[in-house]
Amino acid sequence: MERIARVAFEAARKRGKRLCSVEKSNVLEVSQLWKEVVIRVGKEYPDVELSHMYIDNAAMQLLRNPKYFDVVVTGEAPRTSAVPAAMAPSAQLAPHAPPGC
Repeated sequence: MERIARVAFEAARKRGKRLCSVEKSNVLEVSQLWKEVVIRVGKEYPDVELSHMYIDNAAMQLLRNPKYFDVVVTGEAPRTSAVPAAMAPSAQLAPHAPPGC
């Protein structure tokens, strides 16, 4: 985990100096460990701005506001199932046709 975090911080240092750690610490215990490791490693990179985001929100934000992100790091396997959910409008907001149309 530390090695992955260091590679991400080094990449961020060479780019826009912003790193977003994407995880699911609200659900998975291993993600809590991931977040702790990234925070600890981040103390060695005070010039890099570190932010954290849950993976579901990150998928939505990548579609809505991709310029927010510079470097993204995650210990999770890609969760592409969150992307279609972010693309589809909510059932309450989607227009409905009357039955039989």
